[in-house]
Amino acid sequence: MSNAEIYLSDKSGAQWKYLEKDQPCSEGIKEVMGDSYGPEIRRMIIEVTTEGGKKVKVTIPNSDGDATVEVDGKYI
Repeated sequence: MSNAEIYLSDKSGAQWKYLEKDQPCSEGIKEVMGDSYGPEIRRMIIEVTTEGGKKVKVTIPNSDGDATVEVDGKYI
């Protein structure tokens, strides 16, 4: 089961969840991308650079595996 959550939040505070912690990561990718995208998606990657210049990378696999987090290339 997933160690990640994917959701969108609007101005009113409502949230649409695409992945909850009790679901496989692959369900979140399927919700975001659909199942007719073309070649199978291997993973979803979200990268953010902080104001301090640190690079944060979250990788969500299209499997039952756990999501991972890296900060400046080091797994945490």
